[in-house]
Order: sequence, then structure tokens, then C-alpha cells
Amino acid sequence: MIEKLKLELKNRFQDLEENSLIAQATLLDPRFKKIGFIDERKYKRAATLYTKVANTTLLDEMPENGREENVDDEQHVQHGQDTAPKEENLVEGLWKDFDVEVRQHLKPDNPRATAIIEVDKNLDEPILPRKDSLGVHQDPLVWWSQRKHIYPKLYQIMKTRLCIMATSVPCERIFSKAGQIMNENRERLKTDKISEVVFLSYNLNNND
Repeated sequence: MIEKLKLELKNRFQDLEENSLIAQATLLDPRFKKIGFIDERKYKRAATLYTKVANTTLLDEMPENGREENVDDEQHVQHGQDTAPKEENLVEGLWKDFDVEVRQHLKPDNPRATAIIEVDKNLDEPILPRKDSLGVHQDPLVWWSQRKHIYPKLYQIMKTRLCIMATSVPCERIFSKAGQIMNENRERLKTDKISEVVFLSYNLNNND
């Protein structure tokens, strides 16, 4: 039984590193990064694609970001003129200026260079241990939230990669209630037929 499980796992996941989305998610996860790859060549290929995606994101968002930064600067000036200092958290204000300064250092005139710098700095950061000193699991999303001003573009990419994958659990439950349709039969069904079977099986159960 164990050997069968090993064989099935190998057959099903042997090409996992070839999947571009999964490879990027691995690089973006501070718990894995390069260590998450068994094959060095696949890691380099994923890192190259990672940089290209970051560069594309920069080029797509550059005009809009420029406008947003100008608006933010204007609002910041108005806020300083119209609002009393007591209404602003001085500690947060101090770190906000620092984050802006770091962002300026990470943003050269060349968008491609910006992407390379962000990716290289991110990959060079130490690996986040899966558990802290107390044995509590560390959250990679918290890690990213703390660094969203340092890696603003990668942070946007991360939100589309480190997300919960949709599952077919509701669909599986409907099928099991309708009469336990065999897996091999479902695999041969076309998309439109699957929708019809799901609809019928669900409604037949509700009418009983």
C-alpha cells in the first residue's frame, strides 16, 4: 500500500515544478523560495519567469502608479496643513517616511532594473522558518504584509499567486448524494454534461 502511494504521488506530482504558477508561488513563499525546488535548472527557469512577470507588472502599472503617487503626495501635503499633529500617529508617520525612502532606492528610472532589484532582494532574504521558537506556524502573508512597502510590485503579484485554490468538494458532495458516480465515468463526461448531471443529482436529492 505504501509503495503504491509513493508511485501515485510520483506520477501525479513529478512535473509540478514545470507549472509556472506553482513555481512562482513557491518563489514568493518566504518559507520555500529556492529550497522548494529539487531541480536547480527549474529553479533558474522559474526565477527568470518571475522577473519577467514582475517587469510586465511594472510596465502595465507605471502610468497609473505615477498618478497615484502624485495624488498621495498632494494629499500628504494637504493633510499636514489642515490636520492637527495630535491626530496623526507620530510613530506611523516616521515609518511611513522611511518606507517611502526605501521605495525610492528600489525604484530606478528603468522599470526592468526595478523588477530585477525587487526580485533579487526578495530572493536574497533569509528563509522564513515554518515555525517560530515557540513552535507556532509562521504566516507567509503576514511576512509579506510587513514588507509590502519594500516590495510593492511583488506584493501585488503575491496576491494573485499565494491565494487559496478552489476545490471541487461541493461538486463531490453532490455526486455522492446523487448515487456515487464513479470517478472514471466523470472523467469521460463533457463540461456541458457535467453541469446537467450536477443539476439533476442535486435537485433529485432535494425532492426526496
